Amino acid sequence: MNVNALMGMLTIITLFICCPISLIIMIVLLVMKKKQWLISLICLVVSAVLSMGFIAIGVTYSIITDDNVTELASAQSESGEQLQNENENQVSSQQSQDQETITSEEQENIEQTQEDIENIDIEETVPANENINDSDMTMMAEEEYKENCQELFYDDVFFGDTDLTGEYLKLNLFVSEKYYFTKEDLYKDSIYTLYTDNNLYTDFYKCCVLRKDTDSYMGEQIDVLFTQDYDLVPDDYDCGMHIIAYGKVIYYSQNSWTGYNQLLFIPRYIEVLD
Repeated sequence: MNVNALMGMLTIITLFICCPISLIIMIVLLVMKKKQWLISLICLVVSAVLSMGFIAIGVTYSIITDDNVTELASAQSESGEQLQNENENQVSSQQSQDQETITSEEQENIEQTQEDIENIDIEETVPANENINDSDMTMMAEEEYKENCQELFYDDVFFGDTDLTGEYLKLNLFVSEKYYFTKEDLYKDSIYTLYTDNNLYTDFYKCCVLRKDTDSYMGEQIDVLFTQDYDLVPDDYDCGMHIIAYGKVIYYSQNSWTGYNQLLFIPRYIEVLD
């Protein structure tokens, strides 16, 4: 039991029990005209004084206790703030260290990248025909155009590792079969885009490529397409012809399901061999 509770209980006993009893006894003795009423009066006064004393002690203890609680709460608050500040300082320090680490790693990566760039063999990254572009080829005369076309053979075309898209080639061909772009073909977005972007004729040829150092054309075929931007017309050629075609590769795939590379070719000039 704490002090406040004890003082409250004693106050109740003296103020609400002892005082009334002393008052009643004093009144009775006065009525009976006996001298003992003075003793009852003294008891009444003592009970009242004790009650006031108990109340004063309780109030004083309560004030002291409140002050102690306030001081304790203040101390806890200051301790909590100090701990929070220490944690924030630790987090800030850790973040600073992390930033310094990241900055150091980034600097190392930059230096490594610069070193890698310096070690690149420039000759390996420059195409053989870097100074010749589409505009140059378009403006060339026929003989100069032909001289700037690279001659390739069967194995180069169908088993080569180099992407030939956009390359200008010289190909010795056997005209094997004639085909047409049908309406169903042009419903496909990829074919329609190819057809319209290159302003193609609807008819084209499947051609076999000469094998190097042989007279053989046997094997896989390429698609030889004709554009209306040039003077060449598909109807000027027939199946069974041997021709040398000079032109540009507009599509080249090394992932064909047949196992052969796939090549679409638009000739600018054609020489008929027989």
